[in-house]
Amino acid sequence: MKRKFLLGLVLVLILAAGLVFVKIKNTHNLTTKYKPGSEPVGFRGIEWGTDISTLSGMVKFMSYNGTETYTKNNEDLMIGGAKIKEIRYDFWHGKFIEVKVEMEDYSNWLDLQAATFEKFGISKSHSFQEESIGEDSYAWNGDTTLTLLSGSMKGNTGMIWMSSNKIGKQQETYDKEKAKQKAKEGSEKGF
Repeated sequence: MKRKFLLGLVLVLILAAGLVFVKIKNTHNLTTKYKPGSEPVGFRGIEWGTDISTLSGMVKFMSYNGTETYTKNNEDLMIGGAKIKEIRYDFWHGKFIEVKVEMEDYSNWLDLQAATFEKFGISKSHSFQEESIGEDSYAWNGDTTLTLLSGSMKGNTGMIWMSSNKIGKQQETYDKEKAKQKAKEGSEKGF
């Protein structure tokens, strides 16, 4: 029962992050450039595109749609002054594509916000309350990485999500081709 609840919670958080990502990805002028020299090429020493088979200490958490999610043994659960609840690393077709860092307690969110602004520069705030997710979000985009920082005083939660632009585009192209193939097969069999 507890496992089903946790799985459901994870899926809701993934959906919420996806909604914010789609909104930011499809809206001009919502992202800020990283301050010079600060754009990440991965997270905590794992570069985008790193093959999961080359890493030790990773524990498989879940799988979905060609993506495997891992946690890391003995992970440092602090960023700046923020106490982190969980860090999840996603590998698409075995390659590191994104990381999600989650925390509880609004004071941790404020500490993460301060550390992120210090690292990447201050970003414009975007409130998505009218889009029904009720969060304040900040986004940075560069040649290599898209970063989203979001927090909710109402929900007493916060997260930072970082993703490889290059592998994200590969995934998007792959998903579109896969959808076209399924549509073609469906049209051949369904009519």
